[in-house]
Amino acid sequence: MAPSAGLPVTGFKLYRSAGGLATALDVLVYDGSDPSAADFVVTGLTPSETYRFGATAVNAVGESSKDQYITVTCCVAPGRMARPSVGPSTGADSAVELHWTAPDSTGGMALTEYRVYRDDGNLGDITTSVYSGGTDLTTVVSSGLIVGKHYRFVVEAVNAVGAGVSSPVLNYQVCGPPSPPDSVTASERTDTTAKISWTPSGSTGGNGCLLDRYEVSLREGSGGPFTVVKTVGPSVISYVHTGLGPGHTYTFKVVAYNGAYASYAPEANITFTAGSPPSAIPTAPTFISGQVTPSLSLSVAHGTAESSSLPVLEYQFLIRPCNVAGNDTFISARLAGTLTLTTTNYPQLSTGIVYCIRARAFNVNGWSAHSPTARLMVSDLPTAPSSLQFAGGTATSLEIEWSSAVPPANSAPVVSFEVVYIDLTSDPSVEHKLIISGSGQSADLSGLTSANIYRVKVRACSLNGCGGYSSHLDL
Repeated sequence: MAPSAGLPVTGFKLYRSAGGLATALDVLVYDGSDPSAADFVVTGLTPSETYRFGATAVNAVGESSKDQYITVTCCVAPGRMARPSVGPSTGADSAVELHWTAPDSTGGMALTEYRVYRDDGNLGDITTSVYSGGTDLTTVVSSGLIVGKHYRFVVEAVNAVGAGVSSPVLNYQVCGPPSPPDSVTASERTDTTAKISWTPSGSTGGNGCLLDRYEVSLREGSGGPFTVVKTVGPSVISYVHTGLGPGHTYTFKVVAYNGAYASYAPEANITFTAGSPPSAIPTAPTFISGQVTPSLSLSVAHGTAESSSLPVLEYQFLIRPCNVAGNDTFISARLAGTLTLTTTNYPQLSTGIVYCIRARAFNVNGWSAHSPTARLMVSDLPTAPSSLQFAGGTATSLEIEWSSAVPPANSAPVVSFEVVYIDLTSDPSVEHKLIISGSGQSADLSGLTSANIYRVKVRACSLNGCGGYSSHLDL
């Protein structure tokens, strides 16, 4: 209330300028006798014109001065709004939630509504109304959209003058949920690591829709929640996870995202127990026995594979003729340490053929590498040589000779002889060995001690191993 020199105010007057900042307040727009009046709506102004307004108080003596005034630019539309944004997924493929904020300028007066428009998804005019209503709402769901199409959205603010300039365009492609990855695998497993791989999603959620990322989640044991452990770009389809515990069971799942949606159920996952495959058996398989009659057979044994955190579940032999590359036959020995090959479990078994035989071990996380290769034939070990005798010598050497039985046809040929001798006089506990390669049937023992007595024996060796020793000879 204006001061009134002790007399009551009987009314107010409101003046404006004719327009512009240089004109006087000489246009009376309100002359009221209500001493309680405090506002008045002025009409008839020119949009975008700037005016000065001043009020005076009236009492029984007269009217106050117009020294105090305000400057107002009349009647402009609201300022341009910022581009609308996309909110959380609505759960419907054909809808999108839009958000916006109020304009920086309301045009000098209250906003009356917001208007949201879109095009038809075919780059047509942006004239389809999505929303037109009160300013208390700054989010709306646009429904009835077609998956795969690109839509353009704008928003406008409105006051009594009219609508402001449309916001910059929001481009939005309608996408549904992508399909989950087709499969998830865990390879290259060790006690603490595993390579998690997956095949790309078959559908990205719509024609032209793009995947945004893959999320890999982990759960230990058979229950409990999953924890996201890795997020990768849409072109990445594997990663190596570390920090596993040997013997612990884990489930990994992979979910695809296209920005708006996660891939739908069922989720692709893999469950496995952490641990390395067995180590390779360090030695080649060994010959046990072989026979031609009454039926063909070849018995072999394998060594032991190390499997630190997981039990070995199976041993397997790999067999092929050595002259045929890359044509292994796999025969399981289960958990037995030996395997007998017959024409029943290996129909190709035959005499006169050298077989290359390897072994490997398996646990829940895979096969070991192959053992070294043994070269064996369907044949028994060579018979013991006969007629071992002295053939000559000197003070420090002995020459011996023997006879060797002719092996049966197609049996493993003799490839060497092993001569074993001991010094009965000086050191009868130490055996000395001399290998005679080929089929020769004599040997020279040199570096001997004069006058000492030596005990000598010999045996024949084939691919399968060495047979029994001959009778010994003391010389």
